Amino acid sequence: MKQYLIDFSGVKTHDEFYNAIIKGMEFPKWCGDNPNAIFDLMTGHAETPALVQTIGLKKLLKRLNTEVQYLYEVIDIVKTEYSYLQYRFVIT
Repeated sequence: MKQYLIDFSGVKTHDEFYNAIIKGMEFPKWCGDNPNAIFDLMTGHAETPALVQTIGLKKLLKRLNTEVQYLYEVIDIVKTEYSYLQYRFVIT
């Protein structure tokens, strides 16, 4: 099982948020900084089955609420409608 680690420690801006995801998920540098781009690459680019662990995501809810909520929505869709990809998420 492939393991990805997304470290949100120290993230303060929209750009840093998406850069952390792109780096942690090993997405190509041309990945867009929006939920649709993350969804597209999670469902068509990332190696699966996979364990995706995050560090510091819950702490970002106050600072980057919109971005975090969009990411939670992407994760929910991937887990429910794309369950055959066999992602497992550990969010901290």
